[in-house]
Amino acid sequence: MFDVSNDGTYFIYDEQKNEIISTSDFKNFYNFGKFQLSEPYSLNLQRTSLQVYEREADKTLLFSILGQFEREYEGNVQMKNQQVLKLEKYYLTTSKGERKFAINPQGWQHFIWKDNYVYLLAKNKVIIAELEYE
Repeated sequence: MFDVSNDGTYFIYDEQKNEIISTSDFKNFYNFGKFQLSEPYSLNLQRTSLQVYEREADKTLLFSILGQFEREYEGNVQMKNQQVLKLEKYYLTTSKGERKFAINPQGWQHFIWKDNYVYLLAKNKVIIAELEYE
């Protein structure tokens, strides 16, 4: 699995070494996360952070784009500009749990937040929704 920043830097998960490799030219490499990661399920790169979700442990690890471990969150959480979304089994919620949306009676398996779009994945469907801020 991998993600690419706006400046062309690649962040690639190396399953054999159990770490993330960062490179922009495929000549120079920077590795990180070896002792924090167990079994990543997804990488999500935002402007200043890399978010790694581990499904088996049901936790999200937050790294700076320079590879520094910053924080661990319980559950499948994604952050952008001080906003936090968390995927519960049947819906998305805001950081404080005050608003629930994208309700699915069959349940969601995963989600990705890129730019102003949220991609919700269920067993037999994918929903792409544009977020509007109030």
